This record gives sequence, C-alpha cells and structure tokens, in this order.
Amino acid sequence: MKQKCMRCFNEYAEGISACPYCGFRVKDYAENEYTLPMRTVLGGRYIIGVPLGHGGFGVTYAAWDSLLEKKVAIKEYLPTDFATRSLGSYTVKVHSTDNTEKYQKGVDSFLNESRRLARFSSVPGVVNIFDCFNENNTAYIVMEYLEGKTLAAAVEEKGKLPWQEAVQIMQQSLAALEPVHAEGIIHRDIAPDNIFLCDD
Repeated sequence: MKQKCMRCFNEYAEGISACPYCGFRVKDYAENEYTLPMRTVLGGRYIIGVPLGHGGFGVTYAAWDSLLEKKVAIKEYLPTDFATRSLGSYTVKVHSTDNTEKYQKGVDSFLNESRRLARFSSVPGVVNIFDCFNENNTAYIVMEYLEGKTLAAAVEEKGKLPWQEAVQIMQQSLAALEPVHAEGIIHRDIAPDNIFLCDD
C-alpha cells in the first residue's frame, strides 16, 4: 500500500515516517487555526497539503488535483484582520457583523481579479490560473505550482545580488506587469516577497 506525501505529493510505501523525496514528516507538522487541515478536499477534487505561506489576506497551500493528477497551488482568501477559523474547522468566520459587508466585497474582488488574471496565461512571468470557486464561506484560486523561492528568500540566502542579476529580475517583472496593468489590474504589492524565482 502507498501513501502520498502532503508536501511534494510523491507516493511512497506506508509505514515510512518521513517522505524519501522531500523529508516531510506528518508527525512534525502542527496544524493551526488559520489553515485548513491537511487532506481537506476542496471543490470535490483538490486535496490540501501543507501551507506554503500566508500573509494579511490569505494562505497559499500545496495541493493535489485528483482529477488531472498534478500538483497545484491554492490560495485561500482569509484576511486575518477581520476573519478567522477555529482549529480543525473549514468554515471562515467574520469577527463581527460590522465587517460582514467588507469581507464579502473582499471575497468578490478576490474571485473577480482571479478571473481577469486567468486571461494572461500566455504572458511570461504571470502565474497560470486554472480554477476559482467559493467554498467554506470564502474563495479559492487554483494556480500552477512553481518550484523555486521568493526574491526575498534568495537575497536572505545569497546576500546582496549583483546589480546585473537584480536588473534582469526587475526587467522580467516589469514586462509581466505591463500587459496586466494595461488592463486596469494594479498589483499594489510589488515586493521581494511577491516576486518568485523559478528553479528553471
């Protein structure tokens, strides 16, 4: 019998405590109230793995698309300033009724922006969006899973980048943003944490 790793989604024999491909150990993973429990199924097909990161407006997870049998990334709308969930729960709850309208506008905006961004799949440097939907009183965007690290992580690891490399990264980022901005979609958070450097 085989089991699927909840970080890299490779299969390996049951009874092995750590994934032989990525080293992930389920027993070392601690769930918290902000993230969905591992192995949660969304949209009837997406199996949630470990969180990849979180910010003020949401959580991004590694996930497995059981229909297409491929690894994806799923971003969940969860603005921690006015919404949360209980440990082990799926449903997102707004802190107070005063924030309900603001929260719903955020959900709608999150989905609308993802639908608009899905049109840019042919633009180099813009992540491909495969799906978006409502569930658990929030919204989700399913995107291609990219191997690599953020620019912030690369700088932390290597130190100051040579100016030629920094210019190349910025030129590629600006080239990707140009057609998106031309359509009226403004990023508003261009920072080293939001620029991703792929392994390839």
